[in-house]
Amino acid sequence: MGTSFLSAREAQQKTKPTPASSRVFPSRACRRHAGVLEAMRMDVEYREIPNEPGYRVGSDGSVWSLWRPKCKSKVWKRLRGRPNEKGHIAVWLKGHRLFYVHRLVLLVFVGPCPDGMECCHDPDPDPANNSIGNLRWDTPKANAADRIRHGRNACGEHCGMAKLTREIVLEIRASKESNRIIADRFGIDVSYARQIRKRITWKEV
Repeated sequence: MGTSFLSAREAQQKTKPTPASSRVFPSRACRRHAGVLEAMRMDVEYREIPNEPGYRVGSDGSVWSLWRPKCKSKVWKRLRGRPNEKGHIAVWLKGHRLFYVHRLVLLVFVGPCPDGMECCHDPDPDPANNSIGNLRWDTPKANAADRIRHGRNACGEHCGMAKLTREIVLEIRASKESNRIIADRFGIDVSYARQIRKRITWKEV
């Protein structure tokens, strides 16, 4: 009659529901990657890094990669950066190349660093805050002014390498002795004694 009948086993296999993990992600690794994918926020803009295929940067300062140890995936994974001694976050890109995140963010969203300029963190001085709204290319002088305004610029006797104090500096400027005698007395260079007297250094006193 042309009618086919399924065996009990075949019917059971046909009606057996497919596990959710098999329908969406076939492996545990994929499920783990999915969690990373879901972490990418809708309110963040993501752009590819120029000349670095398989990498993108978020406007919130996040860095993402498609690369895995042995192959290239189709799922973005956020890279975990590491801070240096000053707190600036760095990431390793393919080929064992180290990049600072703040420079990558500015490169992607603003453009290459102009000659004679550097990255500035402002208004938040935290070097780990690499969102695009907190970064700009500017001159070293402007960056130094930011550090002073933020109270992060160690100067005068608060500098870890300072040999003198405010009282000694005032004494040096009030003294009638030669720079050589002053230098010998306080264990400093003659040129440094001269700079103190001319207010080239220790300007804040």
